[in-house]
Amino acid sequence: MTSPIKSSQWSTLPEDLIEEITHRLPKPCDYVRFGAVCKGWHSSVYKNYKQKHLLHLHQNTPLLLFPAEDREVRGLYNITQGMIYNKFQFNLPNQRCCGSSYGWLFFVDKVTKSTLELILVNPFLGDDSKTIKLPPIKFGYDDEIDRMDEYGVVKAILSKDPNVFPHDYEVVALYGMFARVTHYKSGDKFWSYAKKIEWVPFSDVIFYKDLILAVDRYNWIVNFTLEPKKRMHSTNCSFWYLKWNTVRDQLPKTARNYSHNYLMENSKGDLLLVRRSFWSEDKLAAMEAAEVERAREMNIALIDQYVEVEESESESDDESDDESESDDESESDDELESDDEPDYDDEPESDDEPGSDDEPESDDELEPEDEPESEDEPEEKEPQLTMKFEVSKLSFISTHRRLRKINGTKTLDGETLFLGDNNSISVPTSKYPQLRPNSIYYTDYYYDVYIRNFQFGSCDTGIFNVENRTFDKHYVPSFSTKGMSPPFFVIPQ
Repeated sequence: MTSPIKSSQWSTLPEDLIEEITHRLPKPCDYVRFGAVCKGWHSSVYKNYKQKHLLHLHQNTPLLLFPAEDREVRGLYNITQGMIYNKFQFNLPNQRCCGSSYGWLFFVDKVTKSTLELILVNPFLGDDSKTIKLPPIKFGYDDEIDRMDEYGVVKAILSKDPNVFPHDYEVVALYGMFARVTHYKSGDKFWSYAKKIEWVPFSDVIFYKDLILAVDRYNWIVNFTLEPKKRMHSTNCSFWYLKWNTVRDQLPKTARNYSHNYLMENSKGDLLLVRRSFWSEDKLAAMEAAEVERAREMNIALIDQYVEVEESESESDDESDDESESDDESESDDELESDDEPDYDDEPESDDEPGSDDEPESDDELEPEDEPESEDEPEEKEPQLTMKFEVSKLSFISTHRRLRKINGTKTLDGETLFLGDNNSISVPTSKYPQLRPNSIYYTDYYYDVYIRNFQFGSCDTGIFNVENRTFDKHYVPSFSTKGMSPPFFVIPQ
């Protein structure tokens, strides 16, 4: 009888044999057990599971998870079959889901005066269903605290499935009224934050080919990387900060360039930028005319101010000729005293707050200009709805690590996109002829539901055909959704 193989020799198994074994593993828990044998097997398991997951992701259609009429449960709607799964109802938190990745759902669990906590729930694991509680996200001193409720997180995404890689997944979230970026790695006690980028609310964030990319409302795309802090003033914070650099420049801040943007990877591995606009051409024309008028009024005001200063200085010069030397000395003393006013812009920041990390060494010294403060708007008489989508394919210039636009496309090469608060999904319609090819299935955009459309409920869901630029509906509830959380897409794992 031959002696059994020593445990140290398991790592020497041929790669093709390991791949053959992993292809036959039926359940996620089997991947976990198999990958725990040694580092080599763990690496192989991750690579093969990722390939298998991407195949599953792009060859399975998302389901729509929507609030039920009694508000205590959620129902499932199959888009390809046009039917509701009445047997699948989930008891989930009665609030907005702020992210959906790998079958896991993000919810804001707890809010204090200075922190916000996220939980991860996977209702599709059956008896293995579990909840993951993440460390609290800390507010900055200038965050809008009164809005840090279930809508305080714009979006949250996962890099991997925590059920398969419980010690090797990452989370990126956009939080607060400025939609700042924060990062968490499994096992850490704290989130890592980026240096403040004032008045730049990000629209979307994505894990793409080992990169963390975020886009704002004017097409500005930033890459974030984790870097160790140069100095630590406290142990009550992360050892890392998020360094950022621009990979695509921002468009001029005009009404026509403003939109909600999505970043997503299609089934072919291409990076897509999807622009979602809420204003008609007539509305845009009116807004552009208003912008021109505001600019004209500002120019007139500046000219008037300049004339007043010139006249004031001229009068001052005339009066100074009649004043004595002692009066001049007195004025000089007063001026010196007024120059000693403290500089309130130099307010120190705490290491425990986001944005207090070391200044990232970035090639982009100039941050985007501040957006003007918006005035409170009157209650809307009708909901604000999506007017159009525009899709562009992006590609990296390898030598400069900059993104360039390959082309604006009027076709999706036979694919269907699913956009919303979920991690954006692309599915080839060759596998599912029931889906509309070259179309975008979308759900309510979180900001407009919360600020503008909350009084109407979920109303901005539908299908947009990229080729002929027409709209249609996919699911219309038979009851009022006023005050309810918006629906979202999910692919059960």
